[in-house]
Amino acid sequence: MANPTPRLADMAHNARVLVMHTFRNWVFRPPVNQGAGRQLAPGNWIGIPPANGIMAVGAEGVVHLWCDVDPTTQMIRDRVVVKHVVSGQVRYQDPFNWVNNQVGGEPLECRQANLVWAAMPNATVQQHIQPCLGWGDVVPPHVVAQTYQYKLYHEYCSHSSLNRVMKNQPKKKKKGAIRKGRKQFPEPFLWYMFESLAKACVAMDRVYNGTGLVHQDIHPGNVFFGDPDPTRFAMYPVLKVADFGSARELTNQVRNRGAIVQDDPVCLAYAAPENSWVVPIPVNQPLQWEAPNMRISKKTNIYQRITGGYHRITTESPK
Repeated sequence: MANPTPRLADMAHNARVLVMHTFRNWVFRPPVNQGAGRQLAPGNWIGIPPANGIMAVGAEGVVHLWCDVDPTTQMIRDRVVVKHVVSGQVRYQDPFNWVNNQVGGEPLECRQANLVWAAMPNATVQQHIQPCLGWGDVVPPHVVAQTYQYKLYHEYCSHSSLNRVMKNQPKKKKKGAIRKGRKQFPEPFLWYMFESLAKACVAMDRVYNGTGLVHQDIHPGNVFFGDPDPTRFAMYPVLKVADFGSARELTNQVRNRGAIVQDDPVCLAYAAPENSWVVPIPVNQPLQWEAPNMRISKKTNIYQRITGGYHRITTESPK
């Protein structure tokens, strides 16, 4: 019996390169299925930059930027980021990763982001969640393909991720210090980020009729910055929580850390104790949880927000 088709990170090098090259040369199409927010119109969509490079590569997908360019003036009319998800056969065929358990329907990642976005009380606060504008190119469940895949469409965040912003902070070295650190962010900016993330966590608590949602993967690489809002904190870019690929409704199975969450990608450096496992992971054996007697809850989101806050204040990664 053939091994399951792997996720992107586990593919052979040549296979990964082929996936990235094929995606980079993909002819842009607006999403077949509309998500939240505005609609994307047909236009003169061009991959930016024109070279063969890719904006970002993750364990389960490739991300790149497309711009709608006016052919006459060469002015950019619109921008959108497309995430080409290659999660592997096992995760793709898992009904728990699809809305209403319908494999090949709406990806759960899209629905989770848009539920939280819709739970925000107004457009000003909705800015702090990156919604999914739509999805498409879903491989039907009855098709045996080389890559089980689909595409998600998101707003482009022009000021990059919090991870990149922190890395760009100038380095400093105190007299007598063994290691170099980085200059701290201005205090108003820290409070602004804290408030923005708090509002996102409140919205996560409200979804599913108050049952709530756990993101599981809040870390600087999944927090982005869009263009500033001229009506509020105009000197700072708008913070957006993104990537709801590991987000789950807080059902009893999730709270009790059942099989449904054991394959979800999590950044262990920022994971809460109840959502962190012992490494290395034993082969062909269940995960060994770092805190055996704890449960996942709404507090898991708060822990990740506070851990990220420590990183932002000290500009040092959690130990």
